[in-house]
Amino acid sequence: MTQFLIIAGVIIVFFAVALVRERYRERQLERWLARHPEATRHRWVTLSPPPDFPAPVLLENLLGRPPIGYASAIEFRREVGALWVVEYRTTPLGAKTDQWFTLVARRFPDADAARAAAGDEFIAAGPWACLQLRGLMTPALLERLPERLYL
Repeated sequence: MTQFLIIAGVIIVFFAVALVRERYRERQLERWLARHPEATRHRWVTLSPPPDFPAPVLLENLLGRPPIGYASAIEFRREVGALWVVEYRTTPLGAKTDQWFTLVARRFPDADAARAAAGDEFIAAGPWACLQLRGLMTPALLERLPERLYL
């Protein structure tokens, strides 16, 4: 019985720590968004993106299969080309468990412009230049977005 209580206690502590870390990340993102009025956060349980942002198609093209799930996205309102940052979950090739990733996607006027801007780290998918980053969105990740995305 004592062993069961110890195992149950460890599991409870594990989930409590995970919950505290996630709430801290959420508060950080909310503070970051408050300082960036050009950014809007969208929370998705099931993805129903706006018609001008084909996240499911982009991710299926990049991954070779649909992602397992989505968490949220940030849309940056800009005069030239849409910019989206999306959290999604998938199982990488060769992995046994799923992981969270962040997709950074910028729309260009056409596929040629996207290919020209993509460079080495991005993948061009039609008029979109896409970058896959490991992990969930954080203010540090948003601050490190490649500068050429804003041009």
